[in-house]
Amino acid sequence: MSKKTHVPLKYLIPMLGAGYLALLLTVARGGYIACAASIATLAVLHIRTLVQPRTIVSAIIAIFFGGVAFSVLSDGSVLQQALEHVTNLFSGASYNERIHMYEIAIQAFMQHPWLGVGPGGFGPFASIHPYVIPADGWNIVNNEYLELLAENGVLGLITMSALFISVIMRSLKALMYAYNAFLSATLAGLTAAFVGILVQYNTFSILYIMHVWFVIGCMVALQNIILSKQHR
Repeated sequence: MSKKTHVPLKYLIPMLGAGYLALLLTVARGGYIACAASIATLAVLHIRTLVQPRTIVSAIIAIFFGGVAFSVLSDGSVLQQALEHVTNLFSGASYNERIHMYEIAIQAFMQHPWLGVGPGGFGPFASIHPYVIPADGWNIVNNEYLELLAENGVLGLITMSALFISVIMRSLKALMYAYNAFLSATLAGLTAAFVGILVQYNTFSILYIMHVWFVIGCMVALQNIILSKQHR
């Protein structure tokens, strides 16, 4: 990368600060795993840049100051609780509830393998009666892929998977043609964020949540700009 493509420190430092703050406030296993997946995706997309000494030193400095900030802003009890929450993967009320919902989702899929129980039908299926709404609302699977199988069957899961894969493959194609460093970096960041969302979909199941489709829309818009004939 040339010096013209480097992000000025006056923009980079606030961005890193906002990122660290988001991680501190998340305290969610799925969020941390998704963040790791996004970072790994960026590393693969920019492997040539990452092997440079300057980039390695910058990464070490960012990790160091992030750790210092986390230690300063969190007292011992908060840090311990956060670590227990993040590392406690296979026990607790949340884990037991998820496993129970997974079993019901698999049961729904086995009974209706091709088309599922219908969009939005998992809650009524998991209830004691389809017309009895639980006091805390309809249950969800907390795994988008299992919920797709339960509500839309194999055909629904294949359709959504094809959509997600096509968006990623089109991003990779656009990155090969990208002539502008800003467009390339923005699309790479959005692609990494989308991969993180797909990973986090293993821990939540809201297909129509806005930020998912906002990211997809931004990706497609950048793809169209890069792949248009006048910008090649």
